[in-house]
Amino acid sequence: MIAQSCYKMAAIAAMSKFLRGRKNNNTLLALLP
Repeated sequence: MIAQSCYKMAAIAAMSKFLRGRKNNNTLLALLP
C-alpha cells in the first residue's frame, strides 16, 4: 500500500507539473520516463 501511495503522489505531481507548463512543448517530453 505504501508503494501505491508513492505512485499516486508521483502521478499527482506529474499532473500538476503538466498543468502548470502545458503551454510548453517540452513538458510532454519531461513526463516521459
